[in-house]
Amino acid sequence: MKNKVLYLIPPAKTHRTAEENLGVGYLAAYLRQYDIQVKIIDAWLGKLSYDCMFREIDNFFKSDGLILFVGISTYVSNIEEVKTIVAYLRGKYSVPIVAGGFGPSFFQKEFLDIGVDIISIGEGEVTNLELCQYFQGRIALEDVHNIAFIKGGQIYTTQRGQLIANLDSLPYPARDTIGLSLERKSAINVLSARGCMGHCTFCSVIAFQNLQRGKQWRERSIENFVDEIDELYKRGVNFFKIIDDSFIEYPRDEEWCKKFADELEKRNIVCRFRGSIIADYVTEGVVRELKRAGFFSFACGIENFSATVLERYGKRASPDMNSHALTVFEKNGIYVQCGLILFDP
Repeated sequence: MKNKVLYLIPPAKTHRTAEENLGVGYLAAYLRQYDIQVKIIDAWLGKLSYDCMFREIDNFFKSDGLILFVGISTYVSNIEEVKTIVAYLRGKYSVPIVAGGFGPSFFQKEFLDIGVDIISIGEGEVTNLELCQYFQGRIALEDVHNIAFIKGGQIYTTQRGQLIANLDSLPYPARDTIGLSLERKSAINVLSARGCMGHCTFCSVIAFQNLQRGKQWRERSIENFVDEIDELYKRGVNFFKIIDDSFIEYPRDEEWCKKFADELEKRNIVCRFRGSIIADYVTEGVVRELKRAGFFSFACGIENFSATVLERYGKRASPDMNSHALTVFEKNGIYVQCGLILFDP
């Protein structure tokens, strides 16, 4: 009998334009390596009403195979939408429900209270595979790393797992929903690194990485990353959003940026990139080479121009570094989405 997993992305309450859920794409590709069939229903990107979403869920349950669990990728901001989906599933099917992402990882009780069975905490590939092994009867639930569930009336959290060190070992993310993004003329999301080596006190990214053991910032090789870009480029994609939390971290420098631009040029890949960069890594050489690679826009967390506030925030950049970064962007014609925090706890 086929083993199956269903991943759901609920509608989102947000001002943001809908985009691919790359995290779920990675989960799907990872499980498919182990002969587990995966279906993704993305109500946000697909603009699905609840009725449409529920019809797709029903069709999945009618198909052949053993459903191991239903996974919901969510933020805390759309917990009410998750509650509606959980209630629908509970009313019709006897199936384990797992919730993952930033929201459930940090607000475990809130999601368990609305009927979710298991919380997947932090980076999900290995955890989701171990959950499949549990539901196949191969391991105990307590042996699954980085999950939380109710045991004896209390929230029980299993031992922390290891972050994936070698990102080149991961399969490229499943692109089941890429057609929806292309129809909307949205950027296609890609990822060259995970994590950040900063220590910003306000940042959920660093807290999320600390939920597991291992090096906080990990990178793909240029060749592996450009191979994926090349594959997508040949499918007609020429607008990419690099969703790294911090695109340039040591050992990436001007020379690395040059090699990245050279690799794209060598393969005749002409495309546009958006990304995120930290102010203290912005130099003339880095920005010049990244512009040659195709970057036209960066999000940059300036946050504040007060030295004492930046120090309290745990920022590495000084006000002078922030000003220098903005000057370099302007000189090179780079559009900047400038992050500012106009309050201080």
